[in-house]
Amino acid sequence: MVKVKICGIQSPEHALIAAEAGADFIGIVFVPNRRRHVSQVQAQLIVSYVKSQHSSRVKIVGLFADQLLHDVNGIVTHCNLDMVQLCGRESLDYCSRISVPVIKVVHIPGGPQNHETINSLRENIKCLKDQNHLVTLDRKVNDLEGGTGACFDWDIAKELSVNGYSFILAGGLRLDNVALAIKIAKPLAVDVSSGVETGGVKDPEKIKSFIYEARNQRSQT
Repeated sequence: MVKVKICGIQSPEHALIAAEAGADFIGIVFVPNRRRHVSQVQAQLIVSYVKSQHSSRVKIVGLFADQLLHDVNGIVTHCNLDMVQLCGRESLDYCSRISVPVIKVVHIPGGPQNHETINSLRENIKCLKDQNHLVTLDRKVNDLEGGTGACFDWDIAKELSVNGYSFILAGGLRLDNVALAIKIAKPLAVDVSSGVETGGVKDPEKIKSFIYEARNQRSQT
């Protein structure tokens, strides 16, 4: 069954709205100099508020990119994170040394991909899965580590899915296309950030509607 991750949360109120609407994961960005970056103090407030008000079923995920391992594990402990999402060029060894379960982002360039690229993706995903890491497929946009609102070719995800490769689908998902994305790609979960924002700020109604559409679609598949 498809799960839902609401990413780029910056306030306790929006985190609780996502949790109460049925989100399975809430993402908090710790990558410096990114628009949705939050401080450790802000993150602590978000985590403590959600965990005090809502079921521990919701997993709080910290997003990092090419940061010092010691710093990442320190933030995990300090902010009581459940999982880490690594969005940079982190190695398998680095992933294995994170103190909580890992989601590793695999970036896919725009446009159609050839068989060599697909085979490389398969091998990358297999290596990560063999180490018990989850995988997120997201669109590669310059040197940005996600949250760009750009899609990649979902037929690539479909080909991986029909061949038994599970993943979280990210990149350009919105209220008006998440059902189609799920139908085509058959992902383990969908991950949204900019698609539930208005004017660059999380929109409570869009969060609720996005989760509803994902739930409605998965009940039909």
